[in-house]
Amino acid sequence: MFLTILKLKIVKQKFLNLISKADRNLDSKTLIILSNANDPIQLAVRNIPTVETVLATSLNIKALLRAQQIFLDETTLNLIKEIYCNG
Repeated sequence: MFLTILKLKIVKQKFLNLISKADRNLDSKTLIILSNANDPIQLAVRNIPTVETVLATSLNIKALLRAQQIFLDETTLNLIKEIYCNG
């Protein structure tokens, strides 16, 4: 249990460092699109009120329109292309 919590803190810190390096903040509505449900980022940011996570397989227009900034990785982008762009 302690190891899991430690890993989540490391993931959360890496995510927050990435946000600050990208000159972004989490004050505005942020959408994180994930490729799988077991992504540690989902657990790491679940208590941040301005951050919403959604799986690429269940992406919806309401979440996209509500977000002021969107984060996803290359794997997720390829999955979105495969699912929604027929290839």
